[in-house]
Amino acid sequence: MAAASVWVMALVLIFAEGAMLAALGVTDWAVQMGLVLTCYLGLRREFHGSAWVMAGILLPLEWTAGGMGVYALGAVIIFFLLRVLARQLEARWSIWKTCFCGAAILVHHLFMALYWLMVAPDSPILSAVLATMIPATLLSAAVALPTGWMLAKIETQLAPREAGQGLGL
Repeated sequence: MAAASVWVMALVLIFAEGAMLAALGVTDWAVQMGLVLTCYLGLRREFHGSAWVMAGILLPLEWTAGGMGVYALGAVIIFFLLRVLARQLEARWSIWKTCFCGAAILVHHLFMALYWLMVAPDSPILSAVLATMIPATLLSAAVALPTGWMLAKIETQLAPREAGQGLGL
């Protein structure tokens, strides 16, 4: 039940981000809520539910990113990188997890820049990724803290014994 609620909220957040930015006329940057959600899933204690939710958001994540094919692959890579840390950190969503989320998003940007450097070195996408790398990482890390708290609260409300992700600093 907790994993299903996280999946529904993930879809709502991914599409709400795009809808809000489009309504405001913003077309050249994004909060990258999909990567924040990937970080949250990667840092959850429970693996199987997180993996299923991650599989469930890959197609919407790729679709909202423009269908490049490699964006979701980068998300899967950071999901598994964060899985290594998931057991080492405290169970609840915290500032530390937010810091690791920011670092993972920076790694994702580096992965995307490396991909475009190999595929199309003179592409404007490469220069856009490099130009927005630091601001997008900082903005995503700032959004990760309240988003993680909200998702953890939803999980504990729907399945208190299953979630194990209480709120706290």
